[in-house]
Amino acid sequence: MGKRYTSIHDNDPLRVVLASRLSDRMADFKKGLAAHAEVEIFQADSGEEALQFLADQRIDLIAIDQAVTDMGGLEVAKTVAQFHPFVSSVLVSDASEADFHEQTEGLGVLMRLPEAPDESVALKVLQHMEKAFAAKVC
Repeated sequence: MGKRYTSIHDNDPLRVVLASRLSDRMADFKKGLAAHAEVEIFQADSGEEALQFLADQRIDLIAIDQAVTDMGGLEVAKTVAQFHPFVSSVLVSDASEADFHEQTEGLGVLMRLPEAPDESVALKVLQHMEKAFAAKVC
């Protein structure tokens, strides 16, 4: 079965916000998270709603789509970096790797996601979190 990822907070489930107005676009990514991690997932259609989740509760990861109802994904990432710097973030982007790096430099974005992230991308995100933040593995 492989590793089961949990939060770095006392073996609690990873708490993840999926920020996208197109929830079906993140469906396979969501399945991948659930397949490889103890996870609690919250869906947000707007940047404001996603940011409210971060303000109201402990969140480990936010996956931000380009398509949120009230602002661009990069704007959400900038706000997360400014007000919630200990929340890991990943961002859907169609920019080249070089352009993406330039746009997100200093924002703490872990990685760029493809436009329709799948289960394998979810596993890569979890592995990246483990390496970067020593997330606990059961």
